[in-house]
Amino acid sequence: MSVNKNPSYILILMICSLISLTVSAQTPVPTIDLTNFKWGLKDSATNAVILKPTYDYITKYENGISFVKQGELYGVINKLGKEIAQPIYDNYSWVNDTLIKLKKDDLYALFTLEMKEVMPFVFNSIFVYGVYLVVNDGEKSGVIDLHGDIIIPFIYDDISLEYKKPSLEAPDSYGVRVTINNKMGTIDLYHNALIPMDYEGLEFKPNNHVIVLKDKKFGLMSHSGQFIIPLNKYDFLDISSDDIIAAGIDDKYGYINASEEIIIPFIYEQTMAFKYGLGAVQLDGLWGAINKLNELVIPLEHETPIQYHRGITQLEKRINGSSKFAFVNEEGEWLSDFVYDEAEIFRHPYAKVRIGERWGLINLKGEVVIPIQFDKVTVSKECIIVMNDYQQGLCDLEGNIILPMEYSFIYPPQNHHLIMVRNGIKYGYVNHSGDIIIPIIYENARSFAYGRATVLLEGESFEINAKGERL
Repeated sequence: MSVNKNPSYILILMICSLISLTVSAQTPVPTIDLTNFKWGLKDSATNAVILKPTYDYITKYENGISFVKQGELYGVINKLGKEIAQPIYDNYSWVNDTLIKLKKDDLYALFTLEMKEVMPFVFNSIFVYGVYLVVNDGEKSGVIDLHGDIIIPFIYDDISLEYKKPSLEAPDSYGVRVTINNKMGTIDLYHNALIPMDYEGLEFKPNNHVIVLKDKKFGLMSHSGQFIIPLNKYDFLDISSDDIIAAGIDDKYGYINASEEIIIPFIYEQTMAFKYGLGAVQLDGLWGAINKLNELVIPLEHETPIQYHRGITQLEKRINGSSKFAFVNEEGEWLSDFVYDEAEIFRHPYAKVRIGERWGLINLKGEVVIPIQFDKVTVSKECIIVMNDYQQGLCDLEGNIILPMEYSFIYPPQNHHLIMVRNGIKYGYVNHSGDIIIPIIYENARSFAYGRATVLLEGESFEINAKGERL
């Protein structure tokens, strides 16, 4: 093989290599033109335009691609801003780091990140469980693998896969609930019947338990289809990760074990499965909670069942004709008395509470971290926005004041020291001490991302750095 040693040829190769390195080194970031609210791409390092603002929205990059929106439809672009899928799809979602799911004309398909079709638009639904797909063809459901090979034939009205923790005996362990003509059973992934198609209800439970319902009677089975408690006695059964089983007979409820020995007498109007070592019980229309010795830990005086979130239950009690709320932890310790007129559950390490018309925030210890004195409290990006008389301020999750309540709008950023604020109709940026770092002079603005922010001044849209300098 001969090699061309022409100097011009070598120079061309070097230039091409440099261009290639420059392109590959680009770090595209979505940017918005605030004059027309169109989105494009710039290189975060050089500020060079990669893609002029043409889309209605561009998502942040993940795994080398970004989704773009044009009108109500979505497409896909790569890091060069090149459209690898036109915006013709009704919706999108990530399946994992290598697959995306797209919707078009009420049908779903799977694609690689290079938009190579893995599964065509032939299914009305696709649910991905590892390497298995539960799909519906418009009439029946089945299970296929990522190659399109049929694992479970399309003969079922509904299929639900319940993942079980893998073991050495069953490294690929799934419970498969199937339904035909409103009758439920279970099979394995080799289409072997485990629990016959004979039940009106079937629910997977922890520790390889299955609750089944037939002719208004409940039974308890193993995942392999062996009865633990037969279908001949109980009007209700439920079990969680605790071994004790909530049970009901003839409108009386209590708790039993797997041998049907009575652990707690059938003296209640309703019971719920134990959680955090406590079982919710109802008597005379009111709810409380007992331990496994049938000792009342939470009194029977509450309007709603005792249910825990992050180890804390929210209690509701009627006092003088009005609902009042309190909190108790899983050890039975009262975190508050019935002092709140409204209270949210602990979806996070905090919960919003209201007394009268004012809102505040409590932590997992029941301590008030944001005083109950605001018209509105909003949690945003590890910060708390508080509002009175349409003026906003900012606190951290410990209740420390970051910004006083003197702004029309606050938008705390992620991973940046500057906070976008609005006073009246003008925007600017302050630090976490409340000092104005970039003047509040802009007609519109966006929060800092990738070390830059887009602003609108005198009808012109441009980007600035953290010093307020135009890029």
